[in-house]
Amino acid sequence: MSQNYYYLTAVLPHLKFGESPSITTNEFLSECEKWLTPADLCKLKAMDVKKWNSFDAYLRSELARARKARKESGRIKMPLEIKEIMGEETPLLSEEKAAEIRWNFLEEIGLGHYFDLDIVILYSLKLQILERLAGFNEKKGREVFEVLSEVAYE
Repeated sequence: MSQNYYYLTAVLPHLKFGESPSITTNEFLSECEKWLTPADLCKLKAMDVKKWNSFDAYLRSELARARKARKESGRIKMPLEIKEIMGEETPLLSEEKAAEIRWNFLEEIGLGHYFDLDIVILYSLKLQILERLAGFNEKKGREVFEVLSEVAYE
């Protein structure tokens, strides 16, 4: 029988797409260590969510296929979400759109889960998405780009 984690899910701060999280992954894991059973903590750390893993692999595969077709100037039929990602003006906007699609998928598979381990795992995945987006830094990215795209003249 599945364990319910009423208190844990109640004390976790609300996560909203597009906003910086008010909790870090380390803080989240520390809180989980207090409340999860040892077996559930192992499952959380393993992050074995079959639906998520399948969806993420599918999304990555379709994006790779679309990028390859774009590079080779070929036309391919692609799903709507891939068209949305590929249609963005900048790589940053494409990454944000992909993150939003992933977020929406997690929201969908979380329906019907409120206090169980699945919702704790989905929370962790959402937290990772938000932390990744919060880590994008335009100034730092521009500096790296300029260094990598600089041509050495002799």
